[in-house]
Amino acid sequence: MGYRQRRRLVAWLCAIIVAAALAFTFFPFFWLITTSLKKPIDAFALPPTWIFIPTLDNYGQVLEAGFLKSYFNNTLVGILCTMVSLILGVPAAYAMVRANFRGKSFMGAWILLSRLAPPVAFAIPLYVLFRSVGLVDNYLGLTIAYLTITMPFVVWIMTGFFEGVPVELEEAALIDGCTRLGALLRVVLPVSTPGLATAAIFSLMMSWNQYFYPLILGGRNTITSPVMITGFVTFEGPNWGKLAAAGVLVVAPVLVFTVVAQRGIVRGLVGGAVK
Repeated sequence: MGYRQRRRLVAWLCAIIVAAALAFTFFPFFWLITTSLKKPIDAFALPPTWIFIPTLDNYGQVLEAGFLKSYFNNTLVGILCTMVSLILGVPAAYAMVRANFRGKSFMGAWILLSRLAPPVAFAIPLYVLFRSVGLVDNYLGLTIAYLTITMPFVVWIMTGFFEGVPVELEEAALIDGCTRLGALLRVVLPVSTPGLATAAIFSLMMSWNQYFYPLILGGRNTITSPVMITGFVTFEGPNWGKLAAAGVLVVAPVLVFTVVAQRGIVRGLVGGAVK
């Protein structure tokens, strides 16, 4: 076998492997979408029904059950959490890079460890505290709870970007009359725009997919979409059509948003890693 034949064979084998991996990865999404378009008799059929008449009844029933309210709650809390994470996390990351203080390395390790801690470690203390101050089933309470997940991530990723900004740029701004805050806003942040975008995107995605905190700290007024999905599992059993339709409605915005912002996410992560 010649060199060209071997090269072509390797290319075909790689293409087959990639196609198999993509089929394996996307099959759950295909199953979710097809189930959401099936009637109950087709959704429960064994063996599975592959040829059926699609229907949008499941989506209509999900929307009639108040799913749009949970969509609004998800969006509102996600936006609030992202904004607060950037407002508090960006100055914290800048201080971790530029300021010299005792216990700096310990604080950096503590921030990273808090990112690795499971949400259940904070759930009971937060519930006891929020119940005493009236923040259970409250947008502010959910936002504060979400910060335990998003804030460490923002500080961690922005630290990598700020370390790549030359100190000479800030010194020149200080000589020209800028304050330390002015140098941060006018010099450092414009250079670190990819990092800000990446931190905001991931914070919004993590807030959107959060399930545990709204389950424990939320309620009727602040129910989010991931929590509301569990309401379609009744004592009679799961309603697979409604579950699938609700799952599609929750996954679709994140999937579309990820595809649209894919280049920005990759550029931001790679830029932070290189710097």
